[in-house]
Amino acid sequence: MIHKGACDAFFDTTLAADLAAAGIKQVVICGCMTEYCIDTTVRRAVSLGYDVILVADGHMTTDTTTLRFEQVIAHHNTLLQGLDAGTHEVRVCPSSEVHRTLESSGLPAT
Repeated sequence: MIHKGACDAFFDTTLAADLAAAGIKQVVICGCMTEYCIDTTVRRAVSLGYDVILVADGHMTTDTTTLRFEQVIAHHNTLLQGLDAGTHEVRVCPSSEVHRTLESSGLPAT
């Protein structure tokens, strides 16, 4: 477990070092506050050279003054799908497809 104090799970944490030490090249992301923590961490992960799976139904937020939470989630799922940095990219898939998506990437789905 890694405790964070900012939207970016890599900022001022041991996350990048822990992933590197374990030889991890792909991350699966889910959590809370879609428009802040999820968006920032997904973008940072791909720019740091990780392939990212964003769990489409695995993140949540609250209503804003202009959008319902479902709209915020749908927007970010669409916006982040296919985002890339060089050869690394973001794939968005529902939780029921994460295992299959990991397997299709040639990585163990454990």
